[in-house]
Amino acid sequence: MTLTSVCHAQIEVVNGDTIRVDGEAVKIRGIDAPELDQPYGLNAKLVLENIVSLFDPELKRLTRPGPKGRFSDLLINKDGEVLSVGETLISLGLAWSTDSKRMIPSKNQKLMAKAKRSKKNLWSESNPINPAAWRKNPARYKINLGSVVQARYNEKQRRLAQQVKHLAELKSQYASQASESRESNQKLLASIEENAKYSKLYNKMNKMNLYDQVLQVSEGSLLTGLSDIDDVRQMLK
Repeated sequence: MTLTSVCHAQIEVVNGDTIRVDGEAVKIRGIDAPELDQPYGLNAKLVLENIVSLFDPELKRLTRPGPKGRFSDLLINKDGEVLSVGETLISLGLAWSTDSKRMIPSKNQKLMAKAKRSKKNLWSESNPINPAAWRKNPARYKINLGSVVQARYNEKQRRLAQQVKHLAELKSQYASQASESRESNQKLLASIEENAKYSKLYNKMNKMNLYDQVLQVSEGSLLTGLSDIDDVRQMLK
């Protein structure tokens, strides 16, 4: 069988490099994705699920059933361009190339070398473990995986503690500034109130001075009037 459309078949993604078509497992030729309990194993499966759900994949050069199951190229048509799903996963750093070493590197090997240089996904690890080695002795590597996960968790906790400490310092700084601002506002308010009191007192003093002046004028007029009356009385005598 050279080309088989699976658009009307029931497709289930088993892991990052295997699908189940109408209940039959088919492994993508030329790649080996991390196992589900390996770092980036779930990432590879999720990407393959998205590809299968968004595009109508086709099987090319589907092999007959054998001891290791069936193999096939998985192709998709994106914007008129036929793309290999296996090559896409290798380019994303989510699968190894299973091509044997040759004098002239295959396309998959070149794509994997490029992903390594870019440190994409699994190649960002200091010591990525080949799935073939993982399957031979998973217990050994799971211990290592646990230590890696624990180290990452500790690092995240350390960074979180630093962020919490920084936020606490900022909160204390803002609280201190707010307290100083309140004290400054209270002093300003007291000064305004005191000035207001002085202003009222000043107004009262002005009024009292005015009253004194009026009284002085009135008293002067009264005395002048009395002296005039005395003069008239003298003249009449």
